[in-house]
Amino acid sequence: MTHGRRPRLGFNNYFLFAGDKDVIHIFANHQAPATTEQEQNIVHHVSFSSDNYQETMQRIAKLDLAFSMGEVPGTLIKQIFVRGSENLIIEIQAQP
Repeated sequence: MTHGRRPRLGFNNYFLFAGDKDVIHIFANHQAPATTEQEQNIVHHVSFSSDNYQETMQRIAKLDLAFSMGEVPGTLIKQIFVRGSENLIIEIQAQP
């Protein structure tokens, strides 16, 4: 893995790449968009990519899940944050 380019997120972070894909993001302890207080979990969230934004949003609505939204600066990618079991946040990145 190699250290690579990352978006300007407003807090310290490192992105580790396997080839040309960013696979691990390491952040300083911060308040993430999906939270209202500092988290104490070792793993704050996991992230997945979706190639179908509309379908992802329809599934979230069908399951009646609470979610919050963000975006990756400088891109069209939307971040959908859903709080899963055991307080783990699931991030789904998709481009509308």
